[in-house]
Amino acid sequence: MTYYVLFFIHLESRRVDIAGITIDPGELWMKQIARNVTMEGCGVLRDCRYLLHDRDTKYTQSFRTIIASGRVEPLALPARSPNLNACAERWVRSVSEREIVHAIARYGETAISMPVSEIMRHGVITVSPTDTVSHVMSLMTRHRVRHMPVLRDGNLVGIISIGDVVKHRLEDLELETNVLRDVYNAAR
Repeated sequence: MTYYVLFFIHLESRRVDIAGITIDPGELWMKQIARNVTMEGCGVLRDCRYLLHDRDTKYTQSFRTIIASGRVEPLALPARSPNLNACAERWVRSVSEREIVHAIARYGETAISMPVSEIMRHGVITVSPTDTVSHVMSLMTRHRVRHMPVLRDGNLVGIISIGDVVKHRLEDLELETNVLRDVYNAAR
């Protein structure tokens, strides 16, 4: 079964608000979410001027009209522009599917109202900006994680993904191969 999660990120503060979880994100559900998030005094978009969203068909004209009636201007991102939606993309990749799936399986849709601390993995493995790539690779492999928070003096300064680590390692190997090839050719 597929669960759909609709969330909003306040770009300035990076605060994430999960607006709803459903197995059927149809127009009626999306309209209700639009009413909830623009509700005067308590909607998560109450202090926002704009809502940036991708071009998914779930953002119907009726959804956009309700958002606009809450004095929030909905702005669709240009087609094929994932870099403009980078904050959302990174957040989606950083959420552990395993933890979310377990919480939904255990608590159902009420998992949305639970504090993250109740469902998150405890003993989160972190790295520092000074850790080596081989150390990070080792930790990711040993603990079977794809993303790790990067902390400096206890503050989050970034998130590193297995893709970042593998790309860096491949670049190192390519450089090493080129140097060895040059040494070999020079010795001939």
